[in-house]
Amino acid sequence: MLGIIFEVVDDPEDHTPYFGYLKPVDVWVFASSQELSEEQSRFPSIQKQAICISRITKATPPELRTCSITSLQDGFLYVFAMPTPEWTAIYARRRYAALPVKTGHRYNFAVSLPPKPAAATATATQKAPSSTP
Repeated sequence: MLGIIFEVVDDPEDHTPYFGYLKPVDVWVFASSQELSEEQSRFPSIQKQAICISRITKATPPELRTCSITSLQDGFLYVFAMPTPEWTAIYARRRYAALPVKTGHRYNFAVSLPPKPAAATATATQKAPSSTP
């Protein structure tokens, strides 16, 4: 068994007025016993087999940010952080590099959403999606 607990953090590149907000993130996790090629590890290729931990934030209790994978021995973990629909105009998805993992271990994994290039220049007068700082 492999245990993963996700921590939602503010992206250091986020200079939007929404830095520090409780932005929900959808985290998609896929485990493979072998390392996948660049093409095989793209989101559309793994989405149907991946596990989604929906709408987690910095305030989500740890037990709701945890994922256990029982069908894997040693292998590789593939993780995508996706903005929820209300944040897709401002934030982009993030694809993390493959992480080698070992059965019987527990991993803490920090996830964040990078701002879209145009969002970095947004002004504080724009209306934020419904989340709180």
